[in-house]
Amino acid sequence: MVIDKDSLQALNIAINDWDDNNGSSEDYEEDRLRLEEIYSVIHQQSQHIKNPEHTLIYSYDMVCEDCGSNEWHVNLSYNNRNGGWWYGEIDVMGQETGEEVWCHKCESYRNLVAPDEYEKDGE
Repeated sequence: MVIDKDSLQALNIAINDWDDNNGSSEDYEEDRLRLEEIYSVIHQQSQHIKNPEHTLIYSYDMVCEDCGSNEWHVNLSYNNRNGGWWYGEIDVMGQETGEEVWCHKCESYRNLVAPDEYEKDGE
């Protein structure tokens, strides 16, 4: 579960709106305490999320060096054993295969280049 500040703020606003609409109900106090408890638990969990952060180092405008397509993807995985991120595929033994970027047009693994570095065949 990932809760960011905006989601937490939206929940708080929803709780306050609930107050406006349910303030006169006979179970208001009990229900309000339960909502506060839920909010508190979610807030605590969101403060203690230990998901590692990583910035993708590929530029979104890069293209396949073979066909010039920008229709590619790269898998990003976290290896819990060594506590590190890696790009690309891994084999059954957990080793990197060296295959990182999948070009959808070529339907194979390819390298990427900046658009101005791409050279069409015969140019």
